[in-house]
Amino acid sequence: MPKNSFVIDYDTEIGEIIVNVVAFNQKTGAGIHLKALWDTGANCCVISETTAKKLKLPNVAEVQMKHANGVAIVNTHMLSLMLPNNLLFKDIRAMSCKPIHHFDMIIGMNVISKGDMAIIHNKAGIKFSFKYPPKLS
Repeated sequence: MPKNSFVIDYDTEIGEIIVNVVAFNQKTGAGIHLKALWDTGANCCVISETTAKKLKLPNVAEVQMKHANGVAIVNTHMLSLMLPNNLLFKDIRAMSCKPIHHFDMIIGMNVISKGDMAIIHNKAGIKFSFKYPPKLS
């Protein structure tokens, strides 16, 4: 598998894709390991307010976030994100909100759309893969 790709194998049925990533403060270089949910229904990445504070991320702007429980005004931040294959994306916009269930971050379409994502089901189980850059035909 090329360095710009990664595959995660699951040997059982899954209801969500959660991957270990590292988020970085772009100015200080400080990083933190996070569990990130891949969510094609999210327009952009989301981190918890706690994570934003730990990384000392400056607020870029306040925006309106629509979510399952309604609408909220939240802060946005810029960060760098390293995927499991050490692929680093810089200048990623992320909204911050209250704690996010059993994961620390949501990877939204502002990252997912940069590459090819696949979920493949076969006899051995389920494979999740992400490749950057995308294969253009």
